[in-house]
Order: sequence, then C-alpha cells, then structure tokens
Amino acid sequence: MKENSGHLDCEDAQASIPALLDRELDGAVAANLVTHLTGCPACSEYAFHELTLHRKLAEELCDDADTDVLW
Repeated sequence: MKENSGHLDCEDAQASIPALLDRELDGAVAANLVTHLTGCPACSEYAFHELTLHRKLAEELCDDADTDVLW
C-alpha cells in the first residue's frame, strides 16, 4: 500500500478493506482508505459487498457457535 504518499490506487484500497473491517489498520492508513472510498464509487461498492459478507459471516459464526463449548 502506498502509505507514504497518502494516495491509494484502487488495487491497494480494495486489498486493504478486509483489514479495515477487522480494525487492523492504524488511524492514518484507515483515514487514507476512507478518503479513497468516499471518492471512488467502484471501491465504495466493493467495500459495501465486503462489509455485507463480513456481517453475514459474523452472524453465521454466532448462530452456529455452541456456547457451552466456548465457555
């Protein structure tokens, strides 16, 4: 990712979206990514689909979890 320039191309932005959703990016990198997403309809749509998948997976994992085994 081109962190030094503060500018992300679409390939770098899309590759960074999972880390953003998992809260793995530091503040400056996350801010650069969000700036890119607000100005790029294609990456914004990609991020929306990733977020939807992320939420569905989280719901499925919670629904399928046997809490007695976990605790």
